[in-house]
Amino acid sequence: MLRASSMMLRTAKQTVRKAVFQQSARNYTAPLREMNFLVNDVYELPEHYKTLKEQNGADVDKDTLGFMMETMAGFCQDTLAPLNEVGDQVGCKYVDEKTVISPPGFKDAYDSYCADGWQGISYPEAFGGQNLPQSVALVMLDMVRPRRRAALSRHLVINMGCVLMFARTVV
Repeated sequence: MLRASSMMLRTAKQTVRKAVFQQSARNYTAPLREMNFLVNDVYELPEHYKTLKEQNGADVDKDTLGFMMETMAGFCQDTLAPLNEVGDQVGCKYVDEKTVISPPGFKDAYDSYCADGWQGISYPEAFGGQNLPQSVALVMLDMVRPRRRAALSRHLVINMGCVLMFARTVV
């Protein structure tokens, strides 16, 4: 009896975790408050960007960075988050060594991502990019990457902390 109830409890926990994950995948909300705190108050990136001579760092002030983060958050919430469920249900289809078919909506989302200029945020202008600091692109990519439950906060702090501290020591 004890073994059966322990198994039922484990099954119930797994069901709840799965339901919570599915709900959170559909309802992604970018942690803009936390990201703004890290970018502006902890790492003071806009001040750091002013010192960059090789990239267009001076063009990235607090307001510009905030606007970019809000825009990327909207893209992630409105375009990418709904694709999580389709991706899980349909998945990719391997055709041959040169062809993989992505789930419906993924190609359109990627095309929109590129058309809006996100792909080339830190690429040199000679190659069609905006030549912004690499860490600006990393802040945006932190919202793009899929999120898994409570790992959001941990990864946000670790990713931004490690990368941004490295960026400061290189310059």
